[in-house]
Amino acid sequence: MLHGYKGSLLHVDLTSEESRTIAVPEEVLTKYIGGRGLGAKLYWDLIPPAPIRLRRERADVLSGP
Repeated sequence: MLHGYKGSLLHVDLTSEESRTIAVPEEVLTKYIGGRGLGAKLYWDLIPPAPIRLRRERADVLSGP
């Protein structure tokens, strides 16, 4: 396990006011090391492919220990 990461992330939905913990596989943490790499990977996986100007929802991805 990489130092500073606990192998999980907190997913917070501000619209529904719900939160959940998502397990992040160690190979993802190793491959996308650092805040920018992991943030880009999470954004790619979690955000639906639609132009931002056409979506009503917007997402922010924050990552780091």
